Amino acid sequence: MSVLSLSYMMRRDLRTMYFSPQGDRPQGVKRVVLAAWRVQRLKQHVDANLSETVRIKDVARVVGLSPSHFCRSFGHHFGFPFGVYLRCRRIEMAQSLMLTTEAPLCEIALSCGMTDQAHFSRVFRKIVGQPPNAWRQSRHDAVKLRLGQRLLRSRP
Repeated sequence: MSVLSLSYMMRRDLRTMYFSPQGDRPQGVKRVVLAAWRVQRLKQHVDANLSETVRIKDVARVVGLSPSHFCRSFGHHFGFPFGVYLRCRRIEMAQSLMLTTEAPLCEIALSCGMTDQAHFSRVFRKIVGQPPNAWRQSRHDAVKLRLGQRLLRSRP
């Protein structure tokens, strides 16, 4: 057995042990849960800093935990890693900007903390399931259609 396959098996076993809801944890290892006030602080900090680089060590400091303890607690509480949460929040912010402004996608990408438009498009497609421009266009078309229907109904 190679060192890489052994390393993979050990990581898989650790993930199962610490992240499964009823995982058989070794004696003395407690399941970690984030308190409601920590979750609230976390969300406030992330939302306030979405356009900047958000580092785990900074978020951990805000909620009063070590980075490793924060990562483990976050995974247990939300069911996915912090990076996934951060990317989803950035995409939600981008969707809001795409619907409320006519700003180009490159500006929206930078204002949401993405490194460039290509990175933004790749992450957007992975999370939403379609490219950002197609998503924006389909939403604008739907709004125009609803407005047109309202106008037709309101005419005498």
